[in-house]
Amino acid sequence: LTPAEIDADETPADRARRVRRILKEGADDFTTRHRTRSGEVRDVHVSARVVYLGGRQYVQALWRDITERKRLEEKLQALTLVDELTGLYNRRGFVTLAEQQVKVAARSRRDLYLLFADLDNLKWTNDRHGHRAGDALLRDTARLFKATFRESDIIGRIGGDEFVVLMAETGNATPEQLTTRLRAGIEKRNRRAEGAPLSLSVGVARQAGDAPGTLDALMRRADALMYEEKRRKRAEARAGNGHAPDAPPPPGPAAGD
Repeated sequence: LTPAEIDADETPADRARRVRRILKEGADDFTTRHRTRSGEVRDVHVSARVVYLGGRQYVQALWRDITERKRLEEKLQALTLVDELTGLYNRRGFVTLAEQQVKVAARSRRDLYLLFADLDNLKWTNDRHGHRAGDALLRDTARLFKATFRESDIIGRIGGDEFVVLMAETGNATPEQLTTRLRAGIEKRNRRAEGAPLSLSVGVARQAGDAPGTLDALMRRADALMYEEKRRKRAEARAGNGHAPDAPPPPGPAAGD
């Protein structure tokens, strides 16, 4: 195979420029992609240097296949940004993407909404039914979030029982409608699922397009609204009108009821 046939990325002009640079500087190290005789494309590291043979100048290149190393690096990178249990972004992944979205929204003067949710009674579930049951609640919550929100929304699990969603505007749906849809999904899940019921306390904060701010400030406002709902649930429970979050839920119906 000729260099033109092997190279999977560079154009003839790119190759010419690279050769001129190697001839000028004497050596170069770089990564690129090469095509095998079978047509497979592999990641390679190239070490090139100028050599002289019989009084003539040549470029000698040594290629090392780094495809598997690149795949491992990508896997490790994904692990640092994604929560392994739920498949959602972890705190680092969420903040990395969300901060970029906040900057884009500020430049385009678009509204942003941030939903902050806390999974009620997770500690009680772990203590009463074991961490496997708690993990099942977390996975079910992640599936509900994925089913409720758009692919363009940034969804993360940023703590043990804390979930967040950043939405750049909301299309035809209001944040209240999305929250209602989320609660409807919870009710449907609880009717069908066995074991511990799923309950969320939710707060939604808005950042106006004409008043840009920071991601941290938006998260603090949504977090405060979420805790307001949690306090309201506790007050209703004390009045006998509901079940307090982060307290043992009432027993389910006995078998046959």
